[in-house]
Amino acid sequence: MVIDLPKRINDTVNGIDSLVFVLDKIHNAKNGDIVILDFSELEWIDANMLSAFGAVLDDNFKRIKFQFVAGSVSSKIENLLARNKFGLYFNFDKAIDKNDTVIEYRVTNGKEIKEFASYFKDRVLQRQKMPKMSKGLKDKILENVLEIFGNAPMHGGCSKVFSCGQIFPVKNSIKFTIANTGQTIKENVIGYYKSMLKREPPKNTISWATDENNSTKQIVNGKSGGLGLYYLKEFININNGSLTICSSDEVWTFKNGEERTEFIDTMFRGTIVTISINTNDDEIYMLSNESANEFSEF
Repeated sequence: MVIDLPKRINDTVNGIDSLVFVLDKIHNAKNGDIVILDFSELEWIDANMLSAFGAVLDDNFKRIKFQFVAGSVSSKIENLLARNKFGLYFNFDKAIDKNDTVIEYRVTNGKEIKEFASYFKDRVLQRQKMPKMSKGLKDKILENVLEIFGNAPMHGGCSKVFSCGQIFPVKNSIKFTIANTGQTIKENVIGYYKSMLKREPPKNTISWATDENNSTKQIVNGKSGGLGLYYLKEFININNGSLTICSSDEVWTFKNGEERTEFIDTMFRGTIVTISINTNDDEIYMLSNESANEFSEF
């Protein structure tokens, strides 16, 4: 079976829809099939979206065989895949990231939270182009990202988390995407409403999951968790960045203080979280209980 990749893959609704359509074809391949990926039409891919691509490839490696049409990968795309280590799937030689614009592709076991924390601090939070932030705020952002990381095995029932990112110097932004395959946000919210609340679930389940204290986790010591997405949303709002989440057939975006839910034709069997940070930002970020001179590195 030959699968044609779309012209553009990015974290817009159309870009996500195009990628999920391809990934669904991979999911629907029969055991023992040979899946041939044709990159001929692909002109652009946001490197951070390779997290979702890799999650589905990894999920199906044991039951189907992957190949790609020889000569179909443009030199620009091949160079990108070689620089962020995703190209190892296709036996591309490693390439040096001379411009320091990629955050390498990483597959992390759901229990390796320390390894993921080190990777996120080094590749994202400590980059020179990041907005000026106090140690306390960096710690808080890391804590919230780690909560999202931990949601994969806890809520999704999956053992691996896939991540990578890209720096866009012209657009003054850093994009970082975490993806997993497993139970979707919609499945968890619907199950929680039916079994625990005995009520009809909300239509926009991702929107519900990003509200403060909304969580399907059990309450422990009076806290239900679920603050990771909420606090990231608060930071993104002040930073003028954006947050995009795809799970099941929902794509939820938050930008300029407004959130929007759109539905796509094909369901993604898992969750994709993309954080876009505005680096053209001279504001000094700190927690409300900190003073401006409380800055230090990790």
